[in-house]
Amino acid sequence: MALPALLLTATIEPGKIPYLKRADPELRRRDYAQAFRRWMTHPIENPIVFCENSGADVSDFDTLARDRRSAAPVEIISFRGQQDVDVRGKGYGELRLIEHALESSTILSAAPLVMKVTGRLFISNAAEILNRVDGQSATIFCDLRQNLSVADSRVFFATPDFLRDYLFFRAQEIDDLAGVMFETVLARAVHHALSDGSTWKPLPLSPRWHGLAGTADHPYKSSVADLWRREIFRALKAGILKR
Repeated sequence: MALPALLLTATIEPGKIPYLKRADPELRRRDYAQAFRRWMTHPIENPIVFCENSGADVSDFDTLARDRRSAAPVEIISFRGQQDVDVRGKGYGELRLIEHALESSTILSAAPLVMKVTGRLFISNAAEILNRVDGQSATIFCDLRQNLSVADSRVFFATPDFLRDYLFFRAQEIDDLAGVMFETVLARAVHHALSDGSTWKPLPLSPRWHGLAGTADHPYKSSVADLWRREIFRALKAGILKR
C-alpha cells in the first residue's frame, strides 16, 4: 500500500503580504533550507514534495534532495502563484499552492493521504506521527481549536479527494484583513466534509516543532516540557471529543 506523501510548502519571495514580519527573502530561503536539510536526513520512508510559489530559484533544494538517506522520491516544484496575496493574505497563497502541487505532482497524485507541513518547520517526531496515522481510517487529521472554529494549518493530513472536494473552492473566502484566515477556512471544510459523512480525527500526537513563525518572526517552543504540556492537553481534548 502506498505511503502518505509529505507536502512542504514554501514562499521564498513573499512580496507585500499583510501581517508577515519575516519577509526578507534571504532569511526565508535560509529557514526553508535548514528545515529541508533536516527532512532529507530524517529516517522516514515517505515521498516528499517541496513546492515553492513565488517562482524563486530552487536549484539549491534540488542539490539538498540528493542527500536524502531514503530511497523514496523527492519532487521540487517552483511556480509563480502569489496573485492577490497582497489583498487576501498569505493563507490564500498557501491554499493555491496546495492546489497547484496536487495538480502538478506525480507523487501527490498517487498518494492515499497528504501530510501538509509548513516548509519552514521541521517536526522531529514526524516518524512517530506517521506511524500512528498509518492504518487509521479518516478523511482528514488535524487539530481544531477555538470551539472547533479554527484548524491548525501548520500540519494536517488529508486525502486528495478532501482537498479537491471541500477545500480548494473555499480559497476565495480567505481574507486576512477581515479576519478570515486559512485556518478558519480549513475548519469550515472539515465541518462540511463531516456533514457529508466523512471522518475527521485529531492528530494522533502533538508535533514537536523546530523553526520560526513567519507571521510573528519568533521561534516555536520545542522543549520537552512544552511538548508534554501540549500532549497532555491534546490527549484530554481527544478523549472528550470521543464521548
